[in-house]
Amino acid sequence: MAGSILDSFLNPLLELSPLLVIIMLAVVINLITTLIYRFMTDQKRMKTLKEDIKKHQEEMKKHKENQQKFMKIQKSAMEKNLEYMNHSMKPMLITIIPFFLLFGWLNAHMNYMPLVPNQSFVTYAAFDKNVPQGSVFLTVEPGGHTLFISEPTQQIVENRAQWELSFDQKGTYALVYTFNNATYSRNILITEERSYEPPEVKVEKAPIKTLGVVYTKLPVLTLGSLKLTWFWVYLILSFAFNYGLRRALGVH
Repeated sequence: MAGSILDSFLNPLLELSPLLVIIMLAVVINLITTLIYRFMTDQKRMKTLKEDIKKHQEEMKKHKENQQKFMKIQKSAMEKNLEYMNHSMKPMLITIIPFFLLFGWLNAHMNYMPLVPNQSFVTYAAFDKNVPQGSVFLTVEPGGHTLFISEPTQQIVENRAQWELSFDQKGTYALVYTFNNATYSRNILITEERSYEPPEVKVEKAPIKTLGVVYTKLPVLTLGSLKLTWFWVYLILSFAFNYGLRRALGVH
């Protein structure tokens, strides 16, 4: 329910470049979070506590040779820290749920490159360690649009059987893996939109542990040979925006 509501609001952003989407979301989320902290906490008390904590830290450095004095200051500093954390707890609890929902949406749309028509990719079946060597047969439903680059029947090697294949048309297909007369399946999405099925599907109570697809990570920002995914770009921007917004709005 929450995911579909979030999709209706955020999916139009998929028409934009991934970097622009991350910048926009980092600004909006950090602004909302900062405003919630600003109006749901006693900022005068928070400022006093931060100043007291800083003074205690300086005093601890001065008296580190005097164990008794040091322990007394440390105890007071811990009490101030605990009070500061208690003041921060309520706004943190309010903001954490939408934060996780947003991360779920980003992970579902910004983590990997989509599988497009005529692009080869690898799928695999990972087996339990106790499974003996054998062969696994892969079929696709509906058929007629699949190119098997490797043979449909593959041997289990080091607890894993894998295939390379591609599709010539967009759509949702079922990959059906047959092992010891039992079948296991998962879906695969071929599209030019920024969407994909999960990389791994767990199989319960079966010799096969997971049915996986190998995706290429989506580089949101490339700096020379360094390719940053959405998580690292969002994290860096959040630190920068959070620092700037807190200073601008006087949030302690």
